[in-house]
Amino acid sequence: MRDKKDARFEQLIAGALVKFEKIDYVGLTLLSGGLGLSGVTLSDGPIIDIGRYITIEDGNVSLKEGLSLDNTMCGYFTLREKLDNYQGDKIRKYLASLNIKNFIMRKIREYPSIPVEKKENYFSGLEISYLEELLKDGYLTVIWNDDYIPEDFQEYKLTKKGEVALFKEDNIDLLTDFILTLESACYDPSLLDDFLMAQNLHDQPQELLTLYNYEIFGDLYDRNILSDNADLPQFKPLHYEPKTGYDEESKTLINDLLGVLESDHSVMICHPNHIFKNKPVTKETPVITRINWDNINPLRMLQYADYSEFVDVNKAYQFAHRRLRHQILPAINNGDKDVVKYLAVVEKYVLDGEDNYVVRGLIKGDISSINIAFNPEYAKTITHDIWSRGLRMGDHNTPELYLKKHPSKEE
Repeated sequence: MRDKKDARFEQLIAGALVKFEKIDYVGLTLLSGGLGLSGVTLSDGPIIDIGRYITIEDGNVSLKEGLSLDNTMCGYFTLREKLDNYQGDKIRKYLASLNIKNFIMRKIREYPSIPVEKKENYFSGLEISYLEELLKDGYLTVIWNDDYIPEDFQEYKLTKKGEVALFKEDNIDLLTDFILTLESACYDPSLLDDFLMAQNLHDQPQELLTLYNYEIFGDLYDRNILSDNADLPQFKPLHYEPKTGYDEESKTLINDLLGVLESDHSVMICHPNHIFKNKPVTKETPVITRINWDNINPLRMLQYADYSEFVDVNKAYQFAHRRLRHQILPAINNGDKDVVKYLAVVEKYVLDGEDNYVVRGLIKGDISSINIAFNPEYAKTITHDIWSRGLRMGDHNTPELYLKKHPSKEE
C-alpha cells in the first residue's frame, strides 16, 4: 500500500500562483524541496482542477492571458480565494513562512546565468521588487559575463554575504548548537557572520563549525573572539606533603575558598555544568580555559540536586576531595592519564528576603594535584586582617558582590 501524501503537486502550483502570480520550474523545484525538509510530502499527477486557469510556457507557470487573481468567479469569490482554498493549510503555512530573499538567491544559484536584461523571464513581479534590495544590501552583485566577447551581458551573481545567508538557513540546527558551544567556551558568537565570511562554505558544515576553526579565524584576522565577560581562570596548586600535610599557603587558599564568615551564609559544592548557564565542560571542551562567573542559573543546580551544602570549611574540603577522588581514580585506572575533573563552589546567602547565589571559584583535580581558581570579584572580598573580618562577621559591611541578584526561582 502506498504511503498517503500530504498534498498534491497541483496544490503547490496553486499556492505559488497566489504567492507570486507566476512561478518557474526552478522555483517549483526549490519549493518542493523546501516542503520536503519541513515534513510535507507531495504526490505527482496531472494538473486537472486548476488547468483551466493556467498556462505553461518556456518553463513558467502563470495565469492565462486576461485572467488575474482578482477576477471574480461565478459572482461569489475571486480566483485568488479559489486558489488559496485549493492549496490547503500545509502549503499555505509553508509559503507564508518562506524567506523570499533567500528563495530568490537560491534561484540565482541554481541557474547557470540570469541576464539582468531578461530578469522578467525568471522572476515574478514580487521577486523583482526584492532584487534591488538584495543588491543594495550586498547579497547580490551584477557582473559582466564575457564568455563570448561580442555577446557580453550583465548577470546576477551571489556575493559571499549571500552565500553566508543561505548557509545559515540550511544549517540552522548545527549553528544553534555551535553558538552554544561558543558561549560555553566564552567566545563571542556575534562574530559568527564574520567567521563564516572567511570560510570555504563548500566544506562539510560539521568540519567547518569547530572551536579550532574559530580560534584560527581570530588569529588570522586579529579578532578578539573572547566574549566581554570571559575570564581566564588562574588556577593555583595546593601543596601537600604526606608527613606534614598542606603548607600554610594551601591552607589559606582552602579557607579563603570554603570558609564562611557571615551568618546565614553557606557554601554549596556542585558540578560546574549544574550552575553555569552555558555548560563549561563538554566533550569538545573538557578543560575549562575561560569562564563567565556571572552567567549562572541557580535554579538548574537546585533541580539537579547534585550538590552538598556546608558552613564548616573542613567538612566542605573533605567532601570536595572525596568527590574528586571518586571521579579521578577510576579514570586513571582505565589508563586516562589526562583526566581533569572540576567542582564549582557556590555561596548561598539571603538578599531582599530571598536565597541568592554567587560562584566563589572552581576546584580542579588531575592525576597529580588539586588546584583552586577564584572568581576575581569574589577574591576582592577576601580579607585577612582582623578589623575587616570583624565587620564582615557582624554583617555590618556587605561587599558589592553580594548585592548582585541571582535568585533561585524564575523571575
